[in-house]
Amino acid sequence: MFDAFMNRRDILRGSIAGLIWGGASMAQADVRAPEVRIHAAVGGRQVPVWTWHPQKPNGLAIVFFSGAFSSPAKYRRLIEPWVRAGYGVFAPLPVDSTDNPDHARYDRPAVWRTRVEDAHIVADLASTYGGGRFLAAGHSYGGLNALALGGAKPAPPPDDPRPMADPRVLAIAAFSPPGAMPGLIDTAGFLSMNKPALVQTGTKDVLPGFIDDYHAHLDAFEAGTGRPLYGLILDDVDHYFGSGICRPELPVPVLEEALAQAVGVSIDLFDAIGLHNVTAHERLDGSPERQGTGRLLRRL
Repeated sequence: MFDAFMNRRDILRGSIAGLIWGGASMAQADVRAPEVRIHAAVGGRQVPVWTWHPQKPNGLAIVFFSGAFSSPAKYRRLIEPWVRAGYGVFAPLPVDSTDNPDHARYDRPAVWRTRVEDAHIVADLASTYGGGRFLAAGHSYGGLNALALGGAKPAPPPDDPRPMADPRVLAIAAFSPPGAMPGLIDTAGFLSMNKPALVQTGTKDVLPGFIDDYHAHLDAFEAGTGRPLYGLILDDVDHYFGSGICRPELPVPVLEEALAQAVGVSIDLFDAIGLHNVTAHERLDGSPERQGTGRLLRRL
């Protein structure tokens, strides 16, 4: 009887509320807990979008895309520093996430189409928030979402003819994005990436049988035509910063220092490009090549 009185939207809201408030709190004292609202995609598919509102907004927003099978709930250590820096954040819960109640309804070939649809939704939300402009970020598979908004050309969904690139994007931060991969994106697909970008990886950033050389994550940095471009290589850092992002359940420590460094460089990029912050420009372009536990490469 009870199920008859609950629609799909109610179920989604209830499930997601459990993710926010179950276990450790998603928000520290200076970061408000995110709102979750349901938006309609093509065909009526319901897309939960997590929204963080900063206490001291700077007028710009970031769209953030989770890695495969993950969710915004598992990226607190990335997202909260952006919010503290004044950025609003819009992050969709992808259908491939194991936290999405609709996870079992979508097979692998459908996932990229839904992720592209999600990107259009949050891009419109973020551009409205930011006066027609926004910033893009993503981790792993989600990094490809962000790069595509900035001009990279992965294989398009066969049933969605809309362009993936969005001229409203100001800059991109891609954490461990995929490199050239058959059926997903080739090297030429990165040549059209024409926005300022940060591309991050680590010397242990491999996924055996999938990405066997961490250098592959830098394909977008090497081939992109936007300027400036930054490649951040962090020593002894893996795909998840230990258990810092994407997979907090891993039984390994969080690589706090390295993650803070990566987030700091992303904020410098966003501040420099989005807010015309001269000090942030100087930190990016005038600092020594050695950056804490890694190297910051530049194409200016």
